[in-house]
This record gives sequence, structure tokens and C-alpha cells, in this order.
Amino acid sequence: TGKPVGNDLREGKKTFLTQYAYNKANATDRAYLQNSLGLNIDGERLQNVRDIFRRTGALSYAQNEAQKYARTGLKAIQSLSSTDQDAKDMLVRLGEFLAKRDK
Repeated sequence: TGKPVGNDLREGKKTFLTQYAYNKANATDRAYLQNSLGLNIDGERLQNVRDIFRRTGALSYAQNEAQKYARTGLKAIQSLSSTDQDAKDMLVRLGEFLAKRDK
């Protein structure tokens, strides 16, 4: 969305990704995640949190969920009985872009 990487952590937000990782993490990683929320984290801590996201499967789970919802949305757009095909095509391209953009 254009936000700086790690911004939600710095703001102490318990995002979908953070919650999933926290629930799947071992005690050490859970403590690390908890202690990272609300900090002005540096590159090393951010990388460690990202590693926890990968180890716990949170990153791939979130990506799969995003793809699932994108497919559902795209099907809904295609089923619209609109006479403005250009608008439908634009919405489809936007949905595809959002679902496939770099994380």
C-alpha cells in the first residue's frame, strides 16, 4: 500500500500476519514478536520478525488468503451485468495487480 516496511510493528498494530505468527510461534519467537511491537525497530530486528513470519508459515498463509479473496472478488466482478466492459476490465486489472504485487 506504499507504507514503509515494518510500519505496523512500529505502531504496535497486531495485524493478521502478526497474530497468525504469534499463535504458531514457539515461546522464544512469541516473546520476540511481543517485544517488537511498538518499537522503532531497526533492520536487524525487522529481518528477525520477517524470519519468524516465514518460519511460522504466517507469510505464506497470508499470501494464500489474499489470493483466495482476490479470486473471489474477481469472480464477482466478472459476474456483474454491467454494460461498461471497460470499467469491469479496469477493476479486474486492479484486482490482479493488488493480488500479485511484490510483498
